[in-house]
Amino acid sequence: MKDDRENIQVIPPSNLLGAKLGITGATGAEMDMDALRRAEEAVAQLQESYPEWVGPDLDQMENLLKEVRSLSGEAQANHLREIFDIAHNIKGQGVSFSYPLMTRIGESLCDFLRTKKKPDAAALRLMEAHVQAMQAIIRDRLQDEKDPLAKKVVAELRAIGARIG
Repeated sequence: MKDDRENIQVIPPSNLLGAKLGITGATGAEMDMDALRRAEEAVAQLQESYPEWVGPDLDQMENLLKEVRSLSGEAQANHLREIFDIAHNIKGQGVSFSYPLMTRIGESLCDFLRTKKKPDAAALRLMEAHVQAMQAIIRDRLQDEKDPLAKKVVAELRAIGARIG
């Protein structure tokens, strides 16, 4: 019987992504510290400009909500999906850009929208309250989720959502 071990060839996979990211070394665990510093600086700049570029998203949600009142059926459902998509993006962005309250309120709005397919007047008021809360956070640059007022706003939004839901 022939030994199959003689026919084995090990081909290490190429790491093109690692090369582009500046990852070096035999384990691929070493990273170019200059690349890491540049990435951290880029994130810091984005954090500073987050209020400016999330503002149009909040305006769009506000406008979509105004239109939802006069729509029904598929048109209303489409608007609600758009609002959900924007809120979902904000939910993901908030913590990343040092606005954890945006994440919490975006999450609350998404949770509510998942359960409310045909909103009544109370549901629409709650959605508007979410958008207004996010607008206030951005306007006042509220980044501390431990602020007592911030905690109260988030808790009340969730509680009202649970009652209406």
